[in-house]
Amino acid sequence: FGSALDPVQIAALAAGTSPQSLPSGSFEITSATFAGGAFTITFQSSSGENFKVFRSTNLTDWGSSIADVAASTTGSTTTFTDNSPPAGAGAVFYRIQR
Repeated sequence: FGSALDPVQIAALAAGTSPQSLPSGSFEITSATFAGGAFTITFQSSSGENFKVFRSTNLTDWGSSIADVAASTTGSTTTFTDNSPPAGAGAVFYRIQR
């Protein structure tokens, strides 16, 4: 999932752009915090984008998405809060997919 092409990159390839010249599809999590029993993750986004959030306690079993998140209509970041992470888990991992 970390190397999936985004729509801009797909359109560039369809238009004949060399794979080595593809525009960056960079994605950045700008902050992640745990407070009051909840995880909050803020990440780069653009208005109109949609994301799925996945959660795992072992980096192997991801299951289905735990949330569908629409990008913020203002600014360049979106925030997701997991108010009910798995109780007793030694670690919790999140994956955000466009």
